[in-house]
Amino acid sequence: MGPRNGRGKSKGQIVFAVAHALGIVGLAYFIVRLNRDRERAVRQQVSSLAIPFA
Repeated sequence: MGPRNGRGKSKGQIVFAVAHALGIVGLAYFIVRLNRDRERAVRQQVSSLAIPFA
């Protein structure tokens, strides 16, 4: 059978698919993290603007 795993995909294709899946998950995590940091920065800015009116 060699490098094939019964489902008709070679080891290289599996590694390629796993790498893509990890890349997509990593990109999604990065976007969520960036958005959270941006929201926190905006919230801090708004609260610092609101202090004189309190």
